[in-house]
Amino acid sequence: MNAKQISTSHVSFLLLLCAVVALGLQSISSPALLDDLDEGYHVRSFTSLKQCIGPDCYGFFRPVKNLLFFSHFAGLPFIQRSAIASR
Repeated sequence: MNAKQISTSHVSFLLLLCAVVALGLQSISSPALLDDLDEGYHVRSFTSLKQCIGPDCYGFFRPVKNLLFFSHFAGLPFIQRSAIASR
């Protein structure tokens, strides 16, 4: 591969990553759906970020989902700024 092919693949990857992040930010501010209420009740019992690296309310390993819900209920600033900016 030459430098032009590598830079083209990097640009494509960055564009895809930006699209995924943009869609993710929209879902943070959306209303609760299906299992979100159960997950919210489960995550409210967490006392630290370390508990996010565990199973969700149904026993599945979903640390990203746990972190997003924990950050929403705990008021962590890095997620809330993103949610406010996307509205």
